[in-house]
Amino acid sequence: MRSAAGAALVADVGGTNSRLAQVSADGNLHGVARYENDVFTSFNDVLRAYTATHELLEIEAISVAVAGPITSRKARLTNREWVFEPDVIAGQFDRAGISVNLVNDLAALGYALPLLNSGQVQEIKPGAVSAESQNGQALVVGLGTGFNVCLVKSGLVIEAELGHASLPEKVYSALVDTIGPYANCFSTTESLFSGAGLIKLHSSLTGGSVLTARDIVEEGPSETLLLVGRLLGLYIHDLVFQYLPLDGINFAGGVSRGLFASVARDTCLASLQDCDAFTDLVDNIPLRLIADDTAALVGLANSLRGSV
Repeated sequence: MRSAAGAALVADVGGTNSRLAQVSADGNLHGVARYENDVFTSFNDVLRAYTATHELLEIEAISVAVAGPITSRKARLTNREWVFEPDVIAGQFDRAGISVNLVNDLAALGYALPLLNSGQVQEIKPGAVSAESQNGQALVVGLGTGFNVCLVKSGLVIEAELGHASLPEKVYSALVDTIGPYANCFSTTESLFSGAGLIKLHSSLTGGSVLTARDIVEEGPSETLLLVGRLLGLYIHDLVFQYLPLDGINFAGGVSRGLFASVARDTCLASLQDCDAFTDLVDNIPLRLIADDTAALVGLANSLRGSV
């Protein structure tokens, strides 16, 4: 295959899977591949596996989305001891001058929002569609191996690490009312709204029964799903007033997909409507689900436009 100048490599690295692709000069993705992180000891090993099995374009830039805190010179996965350093990543290629950019994984989804079509996004709850009811602000909420959010304001993407913040008081109080002292196990947002959190919540409700997050969603133990749906509705209500995302809240991640395909969806929406403060404002905000696993790669490609 003929090499294309100005190409880039993009990677979306989560707690469970890594997805890689190449971006040609025209902005299209090529050679999309998924790897299970448990099989590898580092992202560099994943990168070597990809380059060993894919014919590379003429790579000039690399952009890596990481599910964890980011600085310009280093990143680390929150739920896995993987470290990302631009110089080390660039050193995997026999080519000088490759630029490497590290991005939070939710920020990558934020860059993707303007490009996602109806086939990549599913409606959870409709909202207001008039320009008077919008403010150019949207929120991406990721529930998967971990938890985080990203605010998008008229194309500007703002990173956060909300998963490590404390649970809102009304969510924690609802937990105490249901599971008593076991609520102490859920001190942060991510400790509840994540795959591990779903497992821990189910165990607290059932007296120690252990299932995987997928089994909990697919086998439908109603008590667990009904509770997490109600708690998520309470949490969304707080997100509305923290970020005022009048253009919509967009959920992503495997746990999000599982919950909104279960009975948790209806209890979440009912809980959201039960919050009596500014009900009309909350009702007007659409809720959506990003269903395309390659969306973050699309976002990384979008963020690189003009730089490769």
